[in-house]
Amino acid sequence: MFPRHIAEALKAGLKPEIEHKANVCVLFADIPAFEQHSRSMTPEQVADLLDRYLSRLDVLVQTFELYKASSQLEV
Repeated sequence: MFPRHIAEALKAGLKPEIEHKANVCVLFADIPAFEQHSRSMTPEQVADLLDRYLSRLDVLVQTFELYKASSQLEV
């Protein structure tokens, strides 16, 4: 998955501009048994659950004054 501006550049056949960051941490999260639980939930409940998790992450990002790249990703 790429940030939207990178995906669009690649789709257009362009070479994306390289971004440099001094310190980078990439978070990959796994919600235990998410697939099993989500099967018994409505789409609205799944969206609400994910919104609550991501909102908590946003609070941590703000608390620790971290930079969060755009969540608009494309494949």
